Amino acid sequence: MPKSIVAVAVEPRAHTAGRARLSVLHGVSLAKDLGPFLQANLDAQATVRTDGMPTYYGLPAMGIRHDRPVQGHAARSSEILPWAHTIFGNLKRSLRGTFHGVSGKHLPRYLDEFV
Repeated sequence: MPKSIVAVAVEPRAHTAGRARLSVLHGVSLAKDLGPFLQANLDAQATVRTDGMPTYYGLPAMGIRHDRPVQGHAARSSEILPWAHTIFGNLKRSLRGTFHGVSGKHLPRYLDEFV
C-alpha cells in the first residue's frame, strides 16, 4: 500500500503549539500541492519555516516569507521544526492505536478530526 503525503502547518507559540492544519497532498509540487495548501492556511503576515527541501525555494516568488535554517544532521530536524514532529508523532500514534491504520480514501476525515 503506498504511503500518503500529509502536509502540516502549525502556529508556534512561546511554549506550546498554536493552531494546526493537516492536509493530504497528491504530490510535493510547489505549484500544485504545497503552495495552495500554504496559501489556504497561512496568515498573510506569516513566515514559513521549513526544512531544506528544494521544493520550498519558490515560496518567496509566491509572496510567502520563508525561513529555511540549515539542518545539517538529520537528528537536528526536531530542533528546527519541533511542533511539526510532535504533531506527526501524535497523529501516527493516534491512528495506529485507535484504528490500527487507515485507508487513503478516509485519511482526510481522520486528519480533520485529529486537528
